[in-house]
Amino acid sequence: MPSCFCYYETASSIGLFMVGFSNSCSNEGMNCVLIFTPHFFQRYAERMGVSDNKDELLMKFTSSTRSFTVSPMDKDENGHERIAVRITTDCTGYGIRRSGNENVFEVRTILTDAQLSKAQSARTERVRSLGDLSQFEPVEITARRLEGIGGIGNITKAVNDRLEKLQSVGVDTSYQVNGMKLSMTISMIFMKMGIASLYDADYWEKYGVESHEPISRYLNRMAERDPEFKEFPELVKTVREIAARMGVRKFAWREFAKLLMMEIYKFDESKAAAYIKEIYPM
Repeated sequence: MPSCFCYYETASSIGLFMVGFSNSCSNEGMNCVLIFTPHFFQRYAERMGVSDNKDELLMKFTSSTRSFTVSPMDKDENGHERIAVRITTDCTGYGIRRSGNENVFEVRTILTDAQLSKAQSARTERVRSLGDLSQFEPVEITARRLEGIGGIGNITKAVNDRLEKLQSVGVDTSYQVNGMKLSMTISMIFMKMGIASLYDADYWEKYGVESHEPISRYLNRMAERDPEFKEFPELVKTVREIAARMGVRKFAWREFAKLLMMEIYKFDESKAAAYIKEIYPM
């Protein structure tokens, strides 16, 4: 995921250097540098319908981009490996891997999904699928529902179908699956508790940002298989952190823990309440 960046101005646009850090369980620390050229930002402004004002352009790009997925393609006429970079859920950047710098990528232009030819769509399907799935928060589901594209059931089925397709070609999607399920479970319980409704788009956009780090940290801890790690109490602790980040006042975390236990273990309410009293004595 992007962590820090620096930018420079040219006469016609801006350029940007961005350092990437992995979110996966098996990779830690910096793993790439992305260079977005002035030509990229000229095309970004044109094709994403963004003002070419340099300050507005920079703010729009950095605020709407939370993660990247880089995928190699064939080589160009100069022998450089072409790459595709999933930037948001509806656009893909194209460029090269810098010669002699394995993890330095130069992104030169951008196309929206609507602009892709059939051949381009086929070549970039993997990076587009992986990039979309790396965003496991419910923001996209809410946004699409509000736009009248379809119900949650349809969107969830589409995501599951894409996961199955990736799994069938040997792509490990367990991290995305676990993250998506956990995020959806938390958000559904929040709605049951009346903290937010399905149509609070601003709330879910903030939830997507604030929940990502705590959920990723929890999944990484769980993957370490530390015998001292207690999954349920740590999950409740993670949710309390998310609620604090969201500014939820007087968060009824014991009630959340009870509903979570009912959801995960399928306990009835009385049994779940008894276990919560045992785990968290007053």
